[in-house]
Amino acid sequence: MSEVDSARPAPADLERLLEFEMLLAEISTAFIDLSPGDLDQQIEVTLRRLCRFLGTDFAVLWQWSPAAPEVISPTHYVCALPDIPPPGPMSQEQYPWVRRQILAGKTVVARSPEAMPAEASVDRETCRAVGIKSALCLPLCVGGEPPVGALGLNALREERDWP
Repeated sequence: MSEVDSARPAPADLERLLEFEMLLAEISTAFIDLSPGDLDQQIEVTLRRLCRFLGTDFAVLWQWSPAAPEVISPTHYVCALPDIPPPGPMSQEQYPWVRRQILAGKTVVARSPEAMPAEASVDRETCRAVGIKSALCLPLCVGGEPPVGALGLNALREERDWP
């Protein structure tokens, strides 16, 4: 096998990537010409679809308020597990390392709280306290502006990789 062949993605990986790209296209289309009254429901439907496709337990949209930039509040969430309370606002003291990463426009990927870097010790304890086993956090930006919030996808039952 040549070096080029070994670098080529497996057919199953390509198929999964195509499925994901089709999902993103469907999601994008769902928001075209959506009335303001239907926006919240469509966001929740979208979060559910993402959780199902990615095999995650919990998805939440977070937003910073200009009035209180040290606090990030959930605007929408879905959870696949019963009896999990809705998330509340979080202060920057609870997740200082993740906050810096998101504000710098970086994605945070954590297979487990233990896999987070040493400088994320406070964030690691916050994850443990709220029951997060694995986390993926994406900055939400509009145009070239700094992030206005984040999309958090979490596994609550077991650790997982984020390919």
